[in-house]
Amino acid sequence: GRLLIIHKNTSLIWTFPYNRYQDDVPLYSPSEFRGHFRLSKGQVEVCKWKPHYHPNGFNQTKLPLAKSVLACLWTLSNQESYRGVADRFNVTKSTLAKHLHEFCSLVNVHMAHHISWPVGQTLHKSVLGFEAAGFPNTVCAVDGCHIRIQKPHCDNPLAYYNRKQFYSVILTGFCDSQRRFTHVCVGHPGSWHDARAFRLTEVARLLEEDPLSLAPQGMYMIGDSAYPLLLQLMRPFRDNGHLTARQRNFNRKLNSARVVIEHAFGILKTKFRRLQCLYMRNVKTSAQQCQHVAFCTTFSDKKTNRHSPYRASDIFIISSSIISIIII
Repeated sequence: GRLLIIHKNTSLIWTFPYNRYQDDVPLYSPSEFRGHFRLSKGQVEVCKWKPHYHPNGFNQTKLPLAKSVLACLWTLSNQESYRGVADRFNVTKSTLAKHLHEFCSLVNVHMAHHISWPVGQTLHKSVLGFEAAGFPNTVCAVDGCHIRIQKPHCDNPLAYYNRKQFYSVILTGFCDSQRRFTHVCVGHPGSWHDARAFRLTEVARLLEEDPLSLAPQGMYMIGDSAYPLLLQLMRPFRDNGHLTARQRNFNRKLNSARVVIEHAFGILKTKFRRLQCLYMRNVKTSAQQCQHVAFCTTFSDKKTNRHSPYRASDIFIISSSIISIIII
């Protein structure tokens, strides 16, 4: 961009190069920085990316690492157009698109091993949280969420047209009582039933092969009526109009505890607004691209935001991983 100055007493016009990234970002206060990028400066620390930042890969365009990371974060954090973000960071749209996908791929590959199913003390805290909500012996909650997309270019685009009458991919999420995701599977067509998407998750596979590795004896996960009733997965009684008072109370308690997963999805889409609608058309549907998504962080600052049970960086890795399975 360029800065335009018109002298008030003359018709002279001067233009000066104006780089919003170099001129504005260093002046952001900590709260302004977090508001724009959804992470603190400590969480962004670009030095953490250097081991994975290769001259012949991610940086073929010779874009500085710090600038590339912040441009990608800005894109994930806002619904601003690619043209607007490219202008803001003084790069081309094609460069921004390339770096965004390379960056999301790095997050998905190099942070996937940080996924954390609750065990030990973490499991104990989660169980206590659900017990306080009125549903004891609960490991986590599960639900599905639709990530809106444009009509995809594929053999069967109607497969992505959901019952809510828009195109989407399904995000199946599991979270503990603190609204922290413990497992995520994303990429199945929006027309699929939640139960069908659930059956293709790694969690469902383990429930068949080794259920005690996910839910110790006497414990279980909870979901809504869309999910199957299993020894380790509790769901509400089907309301046929003849439920007893005890059954209605059970449903009320379960739904009250299960609401944490809906809160988690809400926080996710609020923090990283790009997920409210992905303006991308080419969708990868192979099972390999629909693997579980890592969400934990390797950033040095792992303090929880006082206003949110999430670490913002956790949410960022989920959002970037979702985008990594969809090609612009």
